[in-house]
Amino acid sequence: MSHNVSTLFERAVFLNGKWLSSDELAVLELGGRRCVADGDYFYDRLSGLWGRVGEPALARITPGLPLPGVPAPDASHGDSGVFVNGRELPAGEHAMLAAAAGGIIAGRYYLDCHGDFGFEGGRLLFNIFELPPRVETSTIDESLYDDDEEWEIDTLVRF
Repeated sequence: MSHNVSTLFERAVFLNGKWLSSDELAVLELGGRRCVADGDYFYDRLSGLWGRVGEPALARITPGLPLPGVPAPDASHGDSGVFVNGRELPAGEHAMLAAAAGGIIAGRYYLDCHGDFGFEGGRLLFNIFELPPRVETSTIDESLYDDDEEWEIDTLVRF
């Protein structure tokens, strides 16, 4: 049985509902500074937030990458009534944002690459990066990456 070399090494990485070509995958991996495991992800070009579909945002990577699509409203299986750049936040992600900002009510908001957060199409409420940080240690889900390295980071939890 003969195999085409290109199909043997074909990656199955989907972003915002679209399969990534090898060139697009290289852009994502460069922007995230890690090798990405095969899977289904969302990426918000405006804020740089990204994560695995069905889960909260994993991290903030380089915003503005030339990658396809926008996150679906249900990309994180959110249930909070709080939409940021069109993606509904799950309860935990909403709770972290609300704790840092002193409360966030259900509604539609934007978050840009500079940390500016406000009502969608409206006024600025605050800057995420100017909020007092809450430091906690977290273990990264290594299944998202292709290497066997498990690592811990101190993260500034903004939301």
